[in-house]
Amino acid sequence: MSKKLYLVVSDCPQSGKTTVSTFIASYKKCGRMSSSDAILSRVSKLTGIAVGEIKKRRLSDHNFCRVELIAEGNKMADSGYPPGVACLDMLPDYGDVVIDGIRRAWELDETITRAKKMGFDVFVIGVTRPTVITTQDNTESELFDFIDYKIVNDKGLRELKADVLKILEQTESDS
Repeated sequence: MSKKLYLVVSDCPQSGKTTVSTFIASYKKCGRMSSSDAILSRVSKLTGIAVGEIKKRRLSDHNFCRVELIAEGNKMADSGYPPGVACLDMLPDYGDVVIDGIRRAWELDETITRAKKMGFDVFVIGVTRPTVITTQDNTESELFDFIDYKIVNDKGLRELKADVLKILEQTESDS
């Protein structure tokens, strides 16, 4: 049985990708990362706020340090080492993993390619939420060109989890 890497992407912020990735990690009892984990220490240095404090404050205010996180992620991408790829260097040495928050199509492609070379079966889950009013960021809509599974998050949490469970069952039979 090979290791699985679930990459959860969205076409817009506030679509439910963190909810989906957290549910997958909880259900499969595996590690979970966000691309922002790869840049939090840099933002911490820029703002003088400890990583733990940034995470704590983002729990109650999703927009806290959002501009700084996006800017630093862009700098990482511009330097050729985008956050999604950086997450691969931070993975635990065991088992399945979920990563969310990749924002660029080429970054997703590179993350998939490198993860496969590391021996992962890679599954890309796209989450969209057509009715949400979102803030603008640098998320590219072309991410959905790479997805294996699509979730339309337009009902309730119960339905969202049911959709995720169906995908997890399919990924078990596909590998």
